[in-house]
Amino acid sequence: EHLTTDQKVRGSSPFERASCADVSFVVESDGNDPSPMMSGVARVAVAGLMLFVATGCSTGSELSLPTDPTPTIPESTTTTQTVPAVPETWESVYLRIWDDFRASQDQGDYPLDVALSPTVDVEKAEESIAAYKEAMKLWLATLDGSPAARVAWSIMSEADHAWWLERVTANEGRERARQWNESTNMFGHCQLTSKSFCGYTSVFPAAPEDFAVYLYSVIGSEYSSRPNPETVNHEATHFYQLGLVSRFPDDTPCWFVEGQATLYGVALYVDPAISHHASMMRRESYGDIVREFQPNAAEHSKADWVDVLHRMYQSDVSCGDTQQYFKYAVGLFVWEYLYEAFGPAIMHTIFLQLRDGANFETATDTVLGVSMSDL
Repeated sequence: EHLTTDQKVRGSSPFERASCADVSFVVESDGNDPSPMMSGVARVAVAGLMLFVATGCSTGSELSLPTDPTPTIPESTTTTQTVPAVPETWESVYLRIWDDFRASQDQGDYPLDVALSPTVDVEKAEESIAAYKEAMKLWLATLDGSPAARVAWSIMSEADHAWWLERVTANEGRERARQWNESTNMFGHCQLTSKSFCGYTSVFPAAPEDFAVYLYSVIGSEYSSRPNPETVNHEATHFYQLGLVSRFPDDTPCWFVEGQATLYGVALYVDPAISHHASMMRRESYGDIVREFQPNAAEHSKADWVDVLHRMYQSDVSCGDTQQYFKYAVGLFVWEYLYEAFGPAIMHTIFLQLRDGANFETATDTVLGVSMSDL
């Protein structure tokens, strides 16, 4: 079939214009699903065409994932819709992450020491365990199949504060039990409800010979969805980071650790080759956070951004409790650049340098060949 897209679709909002780009081209297709061996660029073009032909160009504000991951083109149908022709840089990065993720799935499981609370939904907990094991395969491949540290995982419901307190006290000591505020019901950065899916990661003790990574997760008693892929892959990235580096040097920027976890969480939230719009909208939500704390972000010069990044070393400016999400958002966009410019293998080498005692500036200078100021 020849499917010709020659109708210009223009939305009335920036999101609509971004998801319905002005592109016209002809695609020859035999109707088969795209091969998993296709390049990321080809996959996003073909899968994007399939999605837009089947469902039209989605421009609503509600973010919903497709129920059918491989929409098909009706036979003998000609349509006039608009699709992205070439991925932007962020899409290329996300597609490469997905390629690495798929390639890693023949790894064995990362060993997890799991404990369930008395009230948690066992079936939902097992779903989460399976999701984390899948997510950790990517990092096990990065580590050449050798787990970096023991991971102890406590899974509970929103009603299990007392059980959580016992677990933290046994694992790390009572003085470390600060992440669940019983009066406000804040759990790390998450407001707990019966429909929450939340988690946080810590490492203790700092001595490299006996430390462990601890994950604490809450699955709300009314949580009915699948495990949130952004949360799962964000925390799995912390497993990897903290398994390598038990204590980050003092000069580590506050965007570095959370930025990498946010990149992998957002990138693996949904494959942009399957749902480009959902992936773009999730990423754009972090752009909103940047604009919240930097209202003039669109007008910032390079010098302005350098100043913002330098000031992020000061906890009262952009890394404190009142602006904690800014480091996640800025870190996401900085890590997109780092991934594109240097690649995951080079960035892994920085973590190895930090593990071996280098400070952050020395590690980046040694591995990337540029000073922090130049970077």
